[in-house]
Amino acid sequence: MLFWIPSVLLGLAYLVALSVYRYGWFVAAKNALPYPATSVRISVIVPVRNEERNLTELLQSLLAQQYPLQNLEIILVDDGSDDNTLLLAQTAAEEHAHLKVVVLDPRKTGNGGKKRAIEAGIAAATGEWIVCTDADCTHHPQWLQYMAGACASGKKFAAAPVVFRTQSNMLSVF
Repeated sequence: MLFWIPSVLLGLAYLVALSVYRYGWFVAAKNALPYPATSVRISVIVPVRNEERNLTELLQSLLAQQYPLQNLEIILVDDGSDDNTLLLAQTAAEEHAHLKVVVLDPRKTGNGGKKRAIEAGIAAATGEWIVCTDADCTHHPQWLQYMAGACASGKKFAAAPVVFRTQSNMLSVF
């Protein structure tokens, strides 16, 4: 008869945890200030595979960063795309000196996936700090300033929330 009590308690615990996380993100966002650009070199690593639909928007947001270009390198690591991802990446790299393209050889790496792509990006990186993102993300122009500020304050790891763009139906919102 009282079998539902553990489920209710678990549900309440889940709601409390979500509320605490949401409050923490809100406080962090409210207190975050754009830090002045530093002289630290940042390498942004983006593993890509069949991302031709997302790549242009991602690159626009990365190239619009308010971080000194001389201290920024963007490394796109193609892991066997069979669409126009590699062509788009190489074309963008020809236009922007701080953008590199690394192509994984599937004969050597097999289907290495995202982990191998990140490893290859780190191996090619020249930055003091490594920042990873996905190809289906876009970023606020001060994103790297915030990341640099977090690292400059002595933090060893920084993460940021992801904002989803959803359709206006109930399933998408969920």
